[in-house]
Amino acid sequence: MEAKVDAKGRIIVPARYRKSLEQENDSALYLERDAAFNCIKVYPHAFWRKKVEKYESTLNMDDEDDERLHRQMMSRVEYVEMDASGKILIPKLHLTKCKIDTDSRIIGRGYYFEIWDDAVLNEESYTDEEYKKVKQEKMGNKTVRQLTINN
Repeated sequence: MEAKVDAKGRIIVPARYRKSLEQENDSALYLERDAAFNCIKVYPHAFWRKKVEKYESTLNMDDEDDERLHRQMMSRVEYVEMDASGKILIPKLHLTKCKIDTDSRIIGRGYYFEIWDDAVLNEESYTDEEYKKVKQEKMGNKTVRQLTINN
């Protein structure tokens, strides 16, 4: 879905996610700068809490490397509130680090969504032929529906 980041760094949360947040009576969102790609992952509070709990359950906070990893992960996250018009303010650091300018794209990922700069997403994406080849290699002849039914 195409989206615009305004001059103040705000973006409108897609209606699908707004409705879900409104049903849970929760406007809290967590913005995480992705470690592998130049995008921002946006999580609702409940999903973020589960992700953190799972992540923390794998760490030993008495281990310096685990503590450093946890600190770095959490330093990439910002808590934001959605305003009455459905907008969130994205911190300037997130916009800069992820190279997000005015023209952006929102990619739904189930319980969360990603915000990408249009040009960066195009650079990171497969061509149609590459996509077809990689999809075939990863999934074989199975369709997404068959994978869901069989699992």
